[in-house]
Amino acid sequence: MRKIERLRKEAIDACNFRGHKMACFAHSHYDDTGNHCTSYCTVCNMRVFVCDNPLPNEVDICGRAVGCSCDQLYYFQSSSGFFEIEMTMEQAESVSHSGDCEAEVLVLKKEIRDQLDKINPDAIRQELGEYGAWNDKELLDDKENLTRIVWIAGCDIAESRLDS
Repeated sequence: MRKIERLRKEAIDACNFRGHKMACFAHSHYDDTGNHCTSYCTVCNMRVFVCDNPLPNEVDICGRAVGCSCDQLYYFQSSSGFFEIEMTMEQAESVSHSGDCEAEVLVLKKEIRDQLDKINPDAIRQELGEYGAWNDKELLDDKENLTRIVWIAGCDIAESRLDS
């Protein structure tokens, strides 16, 4: 087995161990430093890179897919920076689909309740107020504000995957 093939197998094994579903490797180029190949996870888009002859200050297998689990946490940060909400991509996508998402948002609220309890309701109210979608009276309902911000956070995180 050629060195590049062995390295690809090692890389795929490492990525599979982290829960990734990797696409076929693409041979990106060959130069003085050897063969270079890359692949990506079809779920989270994290990448792995393989080089069969790395420079002295490089490694032969690298990339986020090797070191991070596919179910890693993603973050929504308020525009003010006063709070952030973390969730997996699966959680984010569960509340980011066409149609009514309220039932899924309520489930997710329960799953991340500990985080939400630490956020100042005034900070959420301020964040939601910047969207301009709710009037002052609606923004007084802290329970609904939590539902709104979880939905927004999930949609924002799910959209970020599409941008990467």
